[in-house]
Amino acid sequence: MLLGIVHDHRHIIVLAHRIQQAAAIKDIEHIGTGRDAQHFTAIYLISFITAFIISAIVVRIPPVSRKPDEYYDGTPQTKEERKADAHFDKDILRRGGSRAVKRAFVANPVPKDIAISLKEGLQVLPQVLTMLAAIGVSAMILAEYTPLFQWIGLVFQPLLQILQVPDAAAIAPSIPVGLAEMFLPVLLISEKAATLSESARCFLCIVSMVQIIFFSETGTVMLATKLPVKLHELIICFIERTLIAIPLAALAMHLFF
Repeated sequence: MLLGIVHDHRHIIVLAHRIQQAAAIKDIEHIGTGRDAQHFTAIYLISFITAFIISAIVVRIPPVSRKPDEYYDGTPQTKEERKADAHFDKDILRRGGSRAVKRAFVANPVPKDIAISLKEGLQVLPQVLTMLAAIGVSAMILAEYTPLFQWIGLVFQPLLQILQVPDAAAIAPSIPVGLAEMFLPVLLISEKAATLSESARCFLCIVSMVQIIFFSETGTVMLATKLPVKLHELIICFIERTLIAIPLAALAMHLFF
């Protein structure tokens, strides 16, 4: 029994050491772009554009499309208001500036707004930090010591192969890990990044950055606030974003990498 405790303790130490190494400055510069720092600008620019495309699609399909068009206070948004807000012309910047000035005129004093923001942030902070630690470490344990993500990754592997993504079998298990934390997909391939093709690394970086919904931060914050969103809806949105992101990232990979 004592040997078992020591053995488990060593595993925990090894896992903690690996997390600490990943957070070190030496590795941080590689984790963000999967050791493709020379493509930093291209990867982030492609991710920026891809995120807009995905958002334009996701809001038009369930579950987001089924949400009522209401403001935060419950007031319904009329069709006339939607048409007015969606009207693009040469005066859009002037109209936006005018609205901003009017909003600033009726807004609270800056110190009061800062105080309100700090109060609301501190109310959510404990829950976010605990979830960040719990989900991040739990996901790392599952990824390192169980085949769970390998099994889930098998679902994505045929799609990656159809899209001719290199090293599909190696990077497929990293894709679903993004539900836990945005950097985990790239972190999981950090040790074998040198053996993976440059295209595969760039592909995974783009996908992981545009998945956006991860429960160590954004998902927890959305559930902790008064947004009318449920846990299963966030998971569905994550799956939708991932499935849309994969072909877009594959296209960018073939064109630019």
